[in-house]
Order: sequence, then C-alpha cells, then structure tokens
Amino acid sequence: MDSTNANIQLESSRLDSAFIKKFKINPVIKIENNLNRKERSNTSILRKHLDNQMALYDEGLKLVIQIHEICKSNHQETKQGFSLLILSAKMVTLLIGIRKMLFSGLVDCVKTLKRPFIETIDIFYACLNNQKLSGSFAVKNEMYDNDQFYWKNFSKGKLKPDISALFRKISPNEEYITYFFERREGLKKFLSNSIHSSFNSSFSNYMMCTLEGEISDDYWGKVTTAYPSQLFSLLEEINLLSQIFNETLSLKISEELKNIDIKEVNPIYTHYYNKFGLLYSLNAEEFKKEAEAFPAFFKEMEDYFKARENTINENDRETPKD
Repeated sequence: MDSTNANIQLESSRLDSAFIKKFKINPVIKIENNLNRKERSNTSILRKHLDNQMALYDEGLKLVIQIHEICKSNHQETKQGFSLLILSAKMVTLLIGIRKMLFSGLVDCVKTLKRPFIETIDIFYACLNNQKLSGSFAVKNEMYDNDQFYWKNFSKGKLKPDISALFRKISPNEEYITYFFERREGLKKFLSNSIHSSFNSSFSNYMMCTLEGEISDDYWGKVTTAYPSQLFSLLEEINLLSQIFNETLSLKISEELKNIDIKEVNPIYTHYYNKFGLLYSLNAEEFKKEAEAFPAFFKEMEDYFKARENTINENDRETPKD
C-alpha cells in the first residue's frame, strides 16, 4: 500500500474516532462493504430473473473479443487496419465495463457507457467501408486535434454515407437501412438524457421499480425494470456487429481485411460467431417480449391514472356548489 494513502486512511480513522467521542455518533460509511454487498444481491436477482440474457451477453462479449483478435492478427501480419484494431479493443473494454455496471446495479452508468459503445461501432462500420477514413483516424506518426477531426468526419450524420454504403454492399435493403438510422437516432437521444442528466433520467436513476417489485431509492445499486430492455438492446447491437463483420470478411469489402480468407479464419472466432448467432436467433423473440413488457405495463398504469384524474375533474365540474 502506498504510504501516502496509508497516512490518509490513518488520519481519517483518527478524525472519525474524535467525532464519535464528541457526538456519540458513528459517521463511518463503509463504501467497499456496501458495494460488495449490493453486487452479491444484484447477482442473485440477475441470476433469478435474467440469467439467459446475461448468459447470452457473455457469449456476445466472447465473440467481440474474437473480432478484436482477428483485427489484431491482421494488423500484425499486414500492418494495416490499425483503426479496426483499436476500435475493436475499445468495444471489448466498454462491454466489460457495462457488464460490471450491470452486476453493480448502476443502470445509469450502463447507459452512459452504452452511448460510446454504439458510437464506436458506427466508426468501426465506417472504417470497414472507407480505407481513407480509417487511415486518417489512426495516424500514429503525428498528432491532430481530436475535436476538429470529430466535427469534420463524425459529427452531424457524417458517418451515415459510409455506413449506408457498407450495408448496401452486404444487402441492398433500403428499408433496413432506414430502420437502422431511425433506431440509432432514437437510441442516442434516449442515452443522451443520462449523459446530460435530464430530470427524467435523474429521477428514474434515483427512484425506480426493481425486478423484485419494490420501489427503491437505493443509490448503492439496484436491478430495475429497465434491465430487460437495456440488455436486449445491447444484444441487438452485438448481433448486428457480428453479422456485418462476418459479411465484410466473406465479401472482402474492407481493403484493410482483404487478405483474410474466411474459410481459414481463426476457428475460435467461427465457433463463437456460429454459437452466438444460433443462441440469439432461438431467444431473441422471447427477450424482446420481456424487454417490452415493463414499458407496456407502466404505460397502461399511466393511462389508467390519467383517465382516473380526468374522471375526477369532470365529476368536480358537474357537482353543484352550495
């Protein structure tokens, strides 16, 4: 242990002891104990209610790790695709972070990590299609202004043409491309509420119903009714990433990955690609229903109370006054 930290901890204990002696109140907050206790409790709740979703999430994480390993070996062999290497590594890191937040019961933190996760995926898609963009993003021999590069290349829908072009090379389904961008904009707007601390996101973070049916203001972490939809949305993103990356390899769309023969690719990647795809296809409909169940329930409750309030107001207007 660092001597400075040890001294701070010792001095902190002395100050607490002095406070206890004077006021006869124990002010000690055991952060580590509280977090560990809540994580154990949250893990139990997740295993009880969302065990299959969490199991598939872990399979998806393993698959994204294998996507990264392909990008890594390709860069080592060809010295190309450095952008794909670092972006895939960031996706793995963010998924690990999201997983830790899920078990910690910090759903607002899940949402704040989910936003950069989907933005990293979008840049990854664009770099798969556009070698020039990929090369300019991963400049190693000089520094550039990151803000300026972002506004020039990524902001305000500038990735949309490259993502659209990539999707059309795989399948010219214009309806799906439209759906993808509509869903993406809606998702970013929803996640921005957490990033920018809107009242709705802040209130739902503070006070929300748990999967055990309790209204809780526990800031140490809680598994809320937002979990099914958040998990399913993440699984959708991983599934699409899996399909797009595999088709990019098969059709040799990316100039930076063209030396990879899909028939000779790492068999561990192929195993996780097939396994995740099968498990997702078998369970996606059920997971989607569970994800939609809680929002539908709360919408029904909201409509009920609004109708009840309107009825009361109408009765008040009709009641003659003395």
